[in-house]
Amino acid sequence: MAALLIPNTRVVRVDQLPLRTTDALTLWRTRWLSLRVDAHVAVGQASARRMEDFYALGRNSVLSIPNGVPDRGVPDLDRSLPPLPNAALVVASLGRLDAMKAHELLIHAIAPLEGVYLVILGEGEQRSALTTLAQELGVSDRVKLLGWVAQPHRYLPSVDVVAMPSRSEGFPLAMVEAMLAAKPVIATRVGSMPEAIFHQETGLLIDKDNVEQLTNAIQQLRDQPALRQRLGTQARQAGPIAHFTANTMTQQYEQLWRRLRDSPVAPRLWVPRPKD
Repeated sequence: MAALLIPNTRVVRVDQLPLRTTDALTLWRTRWLSLRVDAHVAVGQASARRMEDFYALGRNSVLSIPNGVPDRGVPDLDRSLPPLPNAALVVASLGRLDAMKAHELLIHAIAPLEGVYLVILGEGEQRSALTTLAQELGVSDRVKLLGWVAQPHRYLPSVDVVAMPSRSEGFPLAMVEAMLAAKPVIATRVGSMPEAIFHQETGLLIDKDNVEQLTNAIQQLRDQPALRQRLGTQARQAGPIAHFTANTMTQQYEQLWRRLRDSPVAPRLWVPRPKD
């Protein structure tokens, strides 16, 4: 609102995670503001379409510019970090410990799988519940909660698979970092993750809240080292290198800034009717 009141200023709204609301005031305020900005950006095609639908903004009114991370190349093992166990398969999950990330599903998924070790990088209100669940399922010795880590990408060379069983996502940076590190990713079909993870090509996709599919995916990657290698290699070559690096994201935003700079300011009071 403050930006819209400044004369001759171009205003861009960026949504990292499109969240629907049932509060009428919030819904109409979001819609009112979104219709008046000069450009509206989401972090993926699916996220853009969700914003358009949630707030009746009109089709193709929200642009997609995926998140990107620096391409550091395939990292070497960081021997300054505490070593992880020598297991048949080390699965990592990166993200805050809350219900949206569904880390409890991972603990359930590895419980029947021998030789699978789970390490979770992140902190949050679910720590106590996750610790209790691991104890109840008898897998405390195979689950490690590392807490908040400043540079989680340093741990990627020590793991075999990155799993993201999230119930809701935009376009998570952890997914892109794993792909750039040539690690296979197991992800749910939510948000814009399927725009980077192609099933059986650059990773494995599962339905959200489906423990059976998650268990089967982990077991498949445990039992087929060649598949892990192929998915990781193809993820690095076919996915983020071309579309999801920090350089690509920067170039797309620079193009947007230039276009807006050379265009008239969008109407602030009366706006055209959104396109169906």
